This record gives sequence, structure tokens and C-alpha cells, in this order.
Amino acid sequence: MESTSNMFSSTSKIHRCAATGDLEGVKTAIGKGGKKELNVKNEHGATPLHLSLRNKHEVIALILISSGADLDIPDDTDGALPLQ
Repeated sequence: MESTSNMFSSTSKIHRCAATGDLEGVKTAIGKGGKKELNVKNEHGATPLHLSLRNKHEVIALILISSGADLDIPDDTDGALPLQ
């Protein structure tokens, strides 16, 4: 697994917050238009949902899913879906 610091070197706020477990940051990002970035991959091919689940931030994952995160987007590293 990639280190958290490498997962968000050039990604959006919602990617960083999902990776680091920043619940309030995720909520704020979604409220400020971050919904359009829910299904965008970072430079490593991972969505915010992938990042939250890799780092065991289940509450954040649930918020992302309830906000519209797509469960069927594979990551570019190994083709895994977020819930695999």
C-alpha cells in the first residue's frame, strides 16, 4: 500500500481529506462544490472513496457514498473497486 503522503501530492482537497481522515474537511469540501470531484481520480488513479477505505476511514467512506461516490470505478493501480 502507498504511504498516505504520496497519495495526495497533487490532488483536490476532498482527496486529501479522505486520505487523512479529516471528516470535517470532507463535509466542507462536499458542501463547497466538492461533489463534482467525488468520482475524479488523483494522479495515482484513486478516487476519494478509494483513499478513505484504504486508510480505514469508514465514516468518511459512508459520507462519500451517500453523497454520490461511484462504487464501480476501478483504481488505476490494480483495477480494484473501492469495496474490494
